[in-house]
Amino acid sequence: MGFVQAIKSCIRNCADFQGRGSRSEYWYLVLGVVLIDLMLGLIDGVTGSKAGVYAGIGLMALAIFLPSLAAQLRRLHDTNACGR
Repeated sequence: MGFVQAIKSCIRNCADFQGRGSRSEYWYLVLGVVLIDLMLGLIDGVTGSKAGVYAGIGLMALAIFLPSLAAQLRRLHDTNACGR
């Protein structure tokens, strides 16, 4: 599964807390979040506008909370660490 396909899969299954999650889906989601954080940090460094960057980070955190939680739980199901 490639980067774009993994992100689309994670967004599509954002409310699915059952089933299995692939390793690539989880780690590409983590990579995407890190890349967005780095981009927002670069914008902060160039512009010096902290309020806009903090607003962007807050919006990103709200938008990614449910999909990342679902991906983590599906990944735990895949490794049999969830007890189900």
